Amino acid sequence: MEDLLIILGKRISDLRNRRGLTQEKLAEMINYSTNHIAKLESARTNPSFDLLVNLAKAFNIELMELFNFNEYQEVDYVKNEFETAMFTLDSDTMIKTRGDSDYDYIKIDEKVFEKDGELYTTIEGIKKAFNVEFIYDQAKNNIEIYTMDYLLKYYTTSLGYENYSQEFTDKKSIFENMIIIQKNGYYGVIEASTGKSILEPKYDNITYLPETGD
Repeated sequence: MEDLLIILGKRISDLRNRRGLTQEKLAEMINYSTNHIAKLESARTNPSFDLLVNLAKAFNIELMELFNFNEYQEVDYVKNEFETAMFTLDSDTMIKTRGDSDYDYIKIDEKVFEKDGELYTTIEGIKKAFNVEFIYDQAKNNIEIYTMDYLLKYYTTSLGYENYSQEFTDKKSIFENMIIIQKNGYYGVIEASTGKSILEPKYDNITYLPETGD
């Protein structure tokens, strides 16, 4: 995570300087101390979500623009309509953001590496970035890739459950062998592979929080 904080700090410093703002003026604009801005730009503190929102407003940009690291060659992106995953060279942490919502630091099994000017990650990193599952048949030398929506449809159809949470983050529970279902207006959780009840459908709301490695 340290490498990502360094690049984020540089990004914030560059945005500030391009707007002719001193650290003191930026701190005044967002009601933080100058010392806090200095620590942020030098990667000595981990920013809160509220601070990032305030910084985006001060720079008059969308929150996601804070994470626009295209000018820094050490960073690469994977993006879909719901979220963006960001990889950093020599880092074993991936940042995932969802529009103007909070962001997650997610551990991957090995550090991102560079080859021929391109950044690469492991199969585990690809799974977490693209929200997919791999099945490798060594005997046939064949790899099958299953998307999150395919897995949900397969298991819910097999188990006879038509109603399940359509929230993008909740769908990720399938990778932990769980499905958040809806029944009679209430939410519950079942085991995807067996249909066994984990939480009875008696809750007004259930939200899946993916493991971040923190």
